[in-house]
Amino acid sequence: MYKEFARIYDILMKNFPYEDYQNIIEKLLPPRGKILEIGCGTGKMTHYFFHRGAEVHALDTSPNMLSFAKRNLPGVNFYLGTLEEMDMGGFDQIFACVDVVNYYLSEEELRLFFASVKRHMKGEFLFDLRHPSAMERDLANQTFFYEEELGDLLWINEREGDILFQEIILYWKENNAYIKSSEEHAQKIWAPEMVERLIVEAGLLVKEKIENPERIYYLCGLTEAEPG
Repeated sequence: MYKEFARIYDILMKNFPYEDYQNIIEKLLPPRGKILEIGCGTGKMTHYFFHRGAEVHALDTSPNMLSFAKRNLPGVNFYLGTLEEMDMGGFDQIFACVDVVNYYLSEEELRLFFASVKRHMKGEFLFDLRHPSAMERDLANQTFFYEEELGDLLWINEREGDILFQEIILYWKENNAYIKSSEEHAQKIWAPEMVERLIVEAGLLVKEKIENPERIYYLCGLTEAEPG
């Protein structure tokens, strides 16, 4: 995911309120012990977890994203792949931050993801869900244009049903010629009640939930009947 666009990911996310996100984490699940971060991207949240003194293991599906993350975090254990295909042992805390769950496009995909999280859980799991009303208000059928030092960026969002298809187009000048590169992504506009049902079906329980106009944060634990 994000391939050559890994180098401009932080530009796309430059207005993201990371400090507010970290404040939510501090309230719900202060980082400690052995942590797994799923979908670490370029390492913005990884940096926070690491400097809170945790033993951090970070996972992403993009080798380019991981190469960016590794540059400033030599003390973190990075892995390439998906949690569903791995056996990484147990973790005190698991985090999936900033839209990770929205990239799962079907109930079956999300069901498998939650089952994989449970398989690695010794403690608690925290993730966020982009609020459906925020996705409809801020992204659906909208186009954004950015002029940056690296080039011009066009971000096109088109909604089809509950799926938001995104095309990212980058134009830049190289050796007196203009080059265009693009790639596509998709995110699901999840109904919270559906996500909560899949959480329960996976043998997890919602211990705490915080909702604001932008995101819904879930703190999950193992059910008493199925300790892990």
